[in-house]
Amino acid sequence: MVGNVGNVGNVGNVGNIGNLGAGGGGGFYLVPDKVDSPFVAATAKVWNTGSNDWTDGADVFSLPTATPAWIYRDWGAEWWAWQAILQLGRVESDSSLGGTAPWTTAKTRLDTIWNATGGLTPSQAEFDSLRNAALSERTDSLGEIIAQHAHYADIAGTLMALLRMSPSSHPHTFRLLHIAGLVGILASMHFKAFYKRRRPSQIVPALMPPVPVPGHSAFPSGHATQAVLMALSLREAMTPASGTISADNAKRAQLADTMAYRIARNREIAGLHYPSDSRAGAALADTIFPTVKALGAFTEALTEARTGEWP
Repeated sequence: MVGNVGNVGNVGNVGNIGNLGAGGGGGFYLVPDKVDSPFVAATAKVWNTGSNDWTDGADVFSLPTATPAWIYRDWGAEWWAWQAILQLGRVESDSSLGGTAPWTTAKTRLDTIWNATGGLTPSQAEFDSLRNAALSERTDSLGEIIAQHAHYADIAGTLMALLRMSPSSHPHTFRLLHIAGLVGILASMHFKAFYKRRRPSQIVPALMPPVPVPGHSAFPSGHATQAVLMALSLREAMTPASGTISADNAKRAQLADTMAYRIARNREIAGLHYPSDSRAGAALADTIFPTVKALGAFTEALTEARTGEWP
């Protein structure tokens, strides 16, 4: 498949998208070729209706099918998403935080959640909620916790299965999900490095998460950030440029919102995040989404998704 981009800060393996399919003009089908008569040496064949037989045409090597310039649809979805990351990095700088424009507004919202829930030392109510979740919900949620754990492709795959999407049926929406996944990593890591909140199980080992504890801090939740960004991207794709979403697509968007909440909640049930981490991730996604959807890479994919994939 498309190559292993690498393990980005233990958020997960960005390159491993086998469950979703790769796509893009780079090619991902592996097919055999004859050793002694490879296809590149073949003579093209043309079906002759009059004789009901094949006739010889040109050498297949003399039949190029594309112009030299790489175009939009040639990009694999995950590689196209990196264009959005580069564009986000060129957004007007905000020197007060050392980041890009949406970060200051996002920090204000995150500070509100942070201060209301105990900051570096979360409230006892948050710990109690995690204990209760481990006792009453973890067994039932274990399958989802494991399936959604490793990387953003797991989150995207869950939403795609819910909405009966595939990279073939919704290739442009698929690109939007990759953009949301990568931007979610960048945004959450930006603030995780600032707030430096330990994971719940580092403070209360008895929580014993059933999956490996990621090697980065808890606040805000990366899964919540990514899942909500994906749900917002899906709603945007389902809403035509006129601004009036159809009744069916409004229901689909609500399903995506509900699944985003469920994905974030599963991280709490697993003992990996406090509820305030999840709320902060959702608030972060909501704050930065207007900037994300204005990026050229996003708008190009969005235009195609709106016109051909969500009637």
